[in-house]
Amino acid sequence: MIKTAPGKEKIREEMARRKLLRFVTYIRKDYEVNWHHAYICAALDMFARGLIKNLMIFVPPQHGKSELSSRQLPAYMLGLNPDNRIAVCSYSDTLSGRFSRDCQKIIDSAEYKKLFPRTFLSSKTTKKTDVAYQRNSDIFEIVGHKGYYMSAGIRTGLTGNSVDIGIIDDPFKDRLEAESQTMRDNVWNWYTDVYKTRLHNGSQTLLLQTRWHEDDLAGRLLAKDDERAAQGFMRKWTVINLPAIKEDNSNPDDPRQIGEALWESKHSRETILEQKDINLRTYYSLYQQRPRPLEGNIIKTEKFSIITWADFLELVKHKPTPVWQFKGDTAYTEKTQNDPSAFLSATLIDNITYIRRVKSVRKELPEAIEYVKEFAALNGYGDKSYIRIEPKASGLSIVQAIKKGTMLNVEPFKFPKVRGVRMDNKDKVTRAHAITDIIQVGRVVLIDDGTGWVKTFMDQCSGFPNATHDDEVDVFVMQLLEFYFGKVKKKIKNIN
Repeated sequence: MIKTAPGKEKIREEMARRKLLRFVTYIRKDYEVNWHHAYICAALDMFARGLIKNLMIFVPPQHGKSELSSRQLPAYMLGLNPDNRIAVCSYSDTLSGRFSRDCQKIIDSAEYKKLFPRTFLSSKTTKKTDVAYQRNSDIFEIVGHKGYYMSAGIRTGLTGNSVDIGIIDDPFKDRLEAESQTMRDNVWNWYTDVYKTRLHNGSQTLLLQTRWHEDDLAGRLLAKDDERAAQGFMRKWTVINLPAIKEDNSNPDDPRQIGEALWESKHSRETILEQKDINLRTYYSLYQQRPRPLEGNIIKTEKFSIITWADFLELVKHKPTPVWQFKGDTAYTEKTQNDPSAFLSATLIDNITYIRRVKSVRKELPEAIEYVKEFAALNGYGDKSYIRIEPKASGLSIVQAIKKGTMLNVEPFKFPKVRGVRMDNKDKVTRAHAITDIIQVGRVVLIDDGTGWVKTFMDQCSGFPNATHDDEVDVFVMQLLEFYFGKVKKKIKNIN
């Protein structure tokens, strides 16, 4: 056995108190460190010291997220502050109880006692005056301090316990649970009605989960964060997202080349891509942390072409003035006031659809009417343009109101037949399949004006029909159906 010099050992101990990763390797001599562990631990260090208040971590399975976040981090934070009140919650009492027992083993270890002698648990040798300190798989308390570690399943109450540090590790057991609207609502209700009620102003939350579904707990929280950002407020959540296979350079802290695996020595690129061949949905959700549609990639966004507004102006320089057509999918009803409505502006030139803008907004009925007029004015409305709005929800009300108060050409949208088959009584997936051949041959061009609408639109198309919202897909499908199968097709082509 190699002995460490006394001075070096003291330095190791001090570094283990200062940095989580050094703590982990001090406690577990056999811990194999990959670059992504250091990256995650750097964020967890900031979390442990209160510099990050709310943190989400998305990584593939068996890449160390639970070991670092639900076992090592609580022990480390109780060492830094024995008064920390920590709750670790998971989809089942069994899993959260296992995290609790593992954390107790760490605190009981000789290595831990060297680092944090003030933090210890009740035991057989504890004085009789300490018998009030609980120690079981549900809760263990720090002797002589206010701190504790409490484990709970998502369906378990936290009543009567204040929480300084909340760790939610996998709120869904599997895809079956995540794809159940009832289960997603149950988890959300637990989060809002049980978990959030135990927090105070200084509380922190760490959320770790597999992104099974876009409407899962993380998805709903991030959607609310997007709303805050859109209103000019700071985001509440810091997000670490590390896909098993690197797909782009959006994360400047990821040192990998595109196509490289996250932890090649443990989970090789070849092994991960085998999963892609077996089940595409599992690959994207479990390994890439991007939920994909149940039907597969219906709308193949890789077939879209993207040009700039300058490119488009050059393209039509010697052609007749484009006539922009508009589609609307409104969602306002008394029961769904916050659902988004979507509007689209597009033109058909040489049998190619050019989309100028697609925009989702949340408006109540009077505001939605004004927005239609504003959207048309900003996106090329002319004398030969039509605004056609799907006559569901508030659609007819908006059509009637605009007709009454403006000179705009507005009317309800009528779904055309596709090769003799009615579309008005078909579901959204069937309608989307009807226009896939048009996309496949490259007849859709997006005009990128730099406002970010192209990425938002493509993300929704990629996620259809499993995405939380599909309003932008709806207006897109409506426009293609009209251009290529509707009665107005000939009229529009003659204009151009």
